[in-house]
Amino acid sequence: LDCLAEEIRATAGELKRLGYTVRTIYLGGGTPTVLTAEQLANLLSLLRDNYHLSPEVEITVEAGRPDTIDRLKLETLKANGVNRISINPQTLHDETLQFIGRKHTAEDILTAYTLAREVGFPVINMDLIIGLPGENSHLLAQTIERIVSLRPENITLHALALKRAASFKQEGVRGLPTDAEGAALTVQAQKALENAGYEAYYLYRQKEIVGHGENVGYCLPEKASLYNILMMEEEQTILGLGVGSSSKFIDPQTNYIDSIYNPKDLFLYQERLSQLIQRKVGKIRSFGVSERG
Repeated sequence: LDCLAEEIRATAGELKRLGYTVRTIYLGGGTPTVLTAEQLANLLSLLRDNYHLSPEVEITVEAGRPDTIDRLKLETLKANGVNRISINPQTLHDETLQFIGRKHTAEDILTAYTLAREVGFPVINMDLIIGLPGENSHLLAQTIERIVSLRPENITLHALALKRAASFKQEGVRGLPTDAEGAALTVQAQKALENAGYEAYYLYRQKEIVGHGENVGYCLPEKASLYNILMMEEEQTILGLGVGSSSKFIDPQTNYIDSIYNPKDLFLYQERLSQLIQRKVGKIRSFGVSERG
């Protein structure tokens, strides 16, 4: 957090000097809600005090794991300007959750969602994974029916991606769908959301997705996430700060993209912090950011 604060102050100073405004802030992936309420408040205050934020700034926080959420943290996020959070069930079947190593139950997810609604977040996103082991068409339909009944403003459908090092792949887990089955499950989920009034607004693919599928973000009318749109369009600079983050610097004249990746290893991040800050400040000076801010 101390190193992150250094990055924030250094890059914010340069952006302010050049007169640029921040339109979106995204805390995640991973689960930043493992931090205490006080740490979250300090971090959000640091962002607000250093960057020049748009009056309509969208601030998203990944609160994916319900075991990291309580009323105090949610109230702290809301009080510090967070207007979009993610609460990610993946599935609402306890056997599947246990099998894939999740420490929460379906009921935990529903409790966390209800609490977030009580606190008053205007936009809640929920992630689902299509093609989990043993999840057939019937189980998928049950999960989607329950999620849709909650009416989260955003729902993201992720097709299961088997990374090279994934334990599923190493262990030869049974119950994974074939490519044809995975494709059929994806179509089923997409149609169910569309029939429930959700609109697809962004899409991206990853390597080794079951059924050669895709990840698609859905929203209720006029509830699309600006950050997700900007990430997919790759027409605006995205400044990544903290361990494992990535930055995309867009030259507004040529649309050339240059990237800077922070180390995922904490100790390497600490060792290279000064160098990383110098590179980012240099890119901000040479590229600026897009005319949209």
